[in-house]
Amino acid sequence: MDQRAAEARSRGEEVKHTQTWVPYDRISRNLVRAVLAGEDSRFFDHAGFDWEETRKALEEDWNRGEFKRGASTITQQLAKNLFLSTSKNPLRKLHEALITKVAAAMSFVHFQNRDGSERRATMRGWARAV
Repeated sequence: MDQRAAEARSRGEEVKHTQTWVPYDRISRNLVRAVLAGEDSRFFDHAGFDWEETRKALEEDWNRGEFKRGASTITQQLAKNLFLSTSKNPLRKLHEALITKVAAAMSFVHFQNRDGSERRATMRGWARAV
Protein backbone atom coordinates (compact mmCIF):
# COMPACT_ATOMS: atom_id res chain seq x y z
CA MET A 1 0.00 0.00 0.00
CA ASP A 2 2.87 2.35 0.78
CA GLN A 3 4.40 1.78 -2.65
CA ARG A 4 1.09 2.47 -4.42
CA ALA A 5 0.59 5.61 -2.29
CA ALA A 6 4.08 6.87 -3.17
CA GLU A 7 3.40 6.25 -6.86
CA ALA A 8 0.14 8.22 -6.64
CA ARG A 9 1.83 11.11 -4.80
CA SER A 10 4.55 11.24 -7.47
CA ARG A 11 1.78 11.74 -10.04
CA GLY A 12 0.37 14.59 -7.93
CA GLU A 13 -2.65 12.58 -6.78
CA GLU A 14 -4.07 12.89 -3.28
CA VAL A 15 -3.73 9.68 -1.28
CA LYS A 16 -6.53 8.68 1.04
CA HIS A 17 -6.61 5.42 2.98
CA THR A 18 -10.11 4.29 3.85
CA GLN A 19 -10.60 0.84 5.28
CA THR A 20 -12.54 -0.83 8.04
CA TRP A 21 -10.99 -3.94 9.54
CA VAL A 22 -13.35 -6.69 10.65
CA PRO A 23 -12.61 -10.02 12.32
CA TYR A 24 -12.29 -12.86 9.85
CA ASP A 25 -15.15 -14.77 11.47
CA ARG A 26 -17.49 -11.84 10.64
CA ILE A 27 -16.82 -12.20 6.90
CA SER A 28 -19.55 -14.17 5.16
CA ARG A 29 -18.47 -17.57 3.82
CA ASN A 30 -20.33 -16.63 0.63
CA LEU A 31 -18.14 -13.52 0.26
CA VAL A 32 -15.02 -15.61 0.85
CA ARG A 33 -16.10 -18.04 -1.85
CA ALA A 34 -17.00 -15.20 -4.24
CA VAL A 35 -13.55 -13.67 -3.79
CA LEU A 36 -11.96 -17.06 -4.36
CA ALA A 37 -13.97 -17.58 -7.54
CA GLY A 38 -13.06 -14.13 -8.85
CA GLU A 39 -9.39 -14.09 -7.91
CA ASP A 40 -8.30 -17.71 -8.21
CA SER A 41 -10.91 -20.00 -9.77
CA ARG A 42 -8.82 -23.14 -9.22
CA PHE A 43 -7.87 -22.24 -5.64
CA PHE A 44 -9.05 -25.59 -4.30
CA ASP A 45 -7.22 -27.51 -7.03
CA HIS A 46 -3.63 -26.30 -6.57
CA ALA A 47 -1.09 -25.83 -3.79
CA GLY A 48 -0.10 -22.21 -4.35
CA PHE A 49 0.71 -22.28 -8.08
CA ASP A 50 -1.79 -22.62 -10.93
CA TRP A 51 0.41 -24.15 -13.61
CA GLU A 52 -2.41 -24.20 -16.20
CA GLU A 53 -2.97 -20.43 -15.89
CA THR A 54 0.78 -19.85 -15.85
CA ARG A 55 1.15 -21.79 -19.11
CA LYS A 56 -1.69 -19.79 -20.71
CA ALA A 57 -0.22 -16.48 -19.55
CA LEU A 58 3.25 -17.34 -20.86
CA GLU A 59 1.78 -18.46 -24.19
CA GLU A 60 -0.25 -15.24 -24.58
CA ASP A 61 2.69 -13.06 -23.54
CA TRP A 62 5.03 -14.89 -25.94
CA ASN A 63 2.59 -14.38 -28.82
CA ARG A 64 2.20 -10.67 -27.95
CA GLY A 65 5.90 -10.14 -27.35
CA GLU A 66 5.34 -8.50 -23.96
CA PHE A 67 4.61 -9.45 -20.36
CA LYS A 68 1.04 -8.35 -19.84
CA ARG A 69 -1.21 -11.18 -18.63
CA GLY A 70 -0.92 -12.26 -15.01
CA ALA A 71 -1.53 -15.72 -13.59
CA SER A 72 -0.87 -15.12 -9.89
CA THR A 73 -2.83 -17.19 -7.41
CA ILE A 74 -4.18 -15.74 -4.18
CA THR A 75 -1.21 -17.25 -2.35
CA GLN A 76 1.20 -15.53 -4.76
CA GLN A 77 -0.69 -12.24 -4.34
CA LEU A 78 -0.38 -12.60 -0.57
CA ALA A 79 3.39 -13.16 -0.85
CA LYS A 80 3.80 -10.10 -3.08
CA ASN A 81 1.52 -7.78 -1.11
CA LEU A 82 2.95 -8.61 2.30
CA PHE A 83 6.65 -8.96 1.57
CA LEU A 84 7.60 -7.64 -1.88
CA SER A 85 7.20 -4.77 -4.33
CA THR A 86 5.04 -4.59 -7.45
CA SER A 87 8.15 -4.79 -9.65
CA LYS A 88 7.99 -7.05 -12.72
CA ASN A 89 11.63 -7.99 -12.13
CA PRO A 90 12.21 -11.75 -12.57
CA LEU A 91 14.17 -11.82 -9.29
CA ARG A 92 11.11 -10.45 -7.46
CA LYS A 93 9.02 -13.19 -9.08
CA LEU A 94 11.53 -15.79 -7.87
CA HIS A 95 11.28 -14.42 -4.32
CA GLU A 96 7.49 -14.51 -4.66
CA ALA A 97 7.64 -18.16 -5.69
CA LEU A 98 9.78 -19.08 -2.67
CA ILE A 99 7.48 -17.23 -0.25
CA THR A 100 4.43 -18.79 -1.94
CA LYS A 101 5.83 -22.28 -1.43
CA VAL A 102 6.32 -21.60 2.29
CA ALA A 103 2.91 -19.89 2.66
CA ALA A 104 1.12 -22.75 0.92
CA ALA A 105 2.73 -25.19 3.33
CA MET A 106 1.72 -23.15 6.41
CA SER A 107 -2.04 -22.95 5.72
CA PHE A 108 -4.10 -20.59 7.82
CA VAL A 109 -7.63 -21.90 7.18
CA HIS A 110 -9.40 -25.16 6.44
CA PHE A 111 -12.05 -25.12 3.70
CA GLN A 112 -14.44 -27.93 2.96
CA ASN A 113 -14.77 -28.84 -0.73
CA ARG A 114 -18.10 -29.78 -2.26
CA ASP A 115 -17.16 -33.45 -2.12
CA GLY A 116 -16.60 -33.20 1.65
CA SER A 117 -12.81 -33.29 1.49
CA GLU A 118 -10.89 -30.52 3.19
CA ARG A 119 -8.36 -28.07 1.74
CA ARG A 120 -5.96 -26.03 3.83
CA ALA A 121 -5.63 -22.49 2.46
CA THR A 122 -4.05 -19.10 3.00
CA MET A 123 -7.31 -17.22 2.56
CA ARG A 124 -7.25 -15.67 6.05
CA GLY A 125 -3.87 -14.05 5.44
CA TRP A 126 -4.92 -12.86 1.99
CA ALA A 127 -8.22 -11.40 3.22
CA ARG A 128 -6.39 -9.43 5.92
CA ALA A 129 -3.79 -8.13 3.45
CA VAL A 130 -6.19 -6.59 0.93
